[in-house]
Amino acid sequence: DYVFEINPEQYLYKSDEGKCYFVIHKCRLPGKNKNLYLIGDAFLRHFYSVYDFDKDQVGLGVNIHSKGKVQMYKPGERPSDSMKTEISEENMEQAVTQAVQQQTA
Repeated sequence: DYVFEINPEQYLYKSDEGKCYFVIHKCRLPGKNKNLYLIGDAFLRHFYSVYDFDKDQVGLGVNIHSKGKVQMYKPGERPSDSMKTEISEENMEQAVTQAVQQQTA
């Protein structure tokens, strides 16, 4: 298991119309799939990925161009020099509210 940290710049998309979209989507499936999320290229563009179809596994590592933008570490082993993104609570609430409104519209 690993923890993946991505900054708002990687998962919030601002359109030309000034709207903000949350680009990670929760699946609306029943049963065991109810807690799945679609992360797509907003997440994967920052990681080198290796797909092992024989073992049904995916291996991930941080891409060189994304160092400092995203982090990957084992639970409980967050690097002490890890950068935290500062974003005002008001701006984050506004961005998330707009993204949710767009998804439900």
